[in-house]
Amino acid sequence: MEKELISKKDLLLYAKNATQSILNSLVAIKFIKADLYIVSKDIYAKLVEIDSLLLPYKKDTRRTN
Repeated sequence: MEKELISKKDLLLYAKNATQSILNSLVAIKFIKADLYIVSKDIYAKLVEIDSLLLPYKKDTRRTN
């Protein structure tokens, strides 16, 4: 099975739109300058799935010698 190539820009746009779509279906709790969401295990699993698509593009932010 051939792996379908998708550009980084398209993947980021997909992740942003999918995440926003999920969050738009929820009610946000306003807290100072943040929106907090209470999510079910199913919604959390969808968000983790989206995050896993971005995993190859994440960079380590820790500073080490």
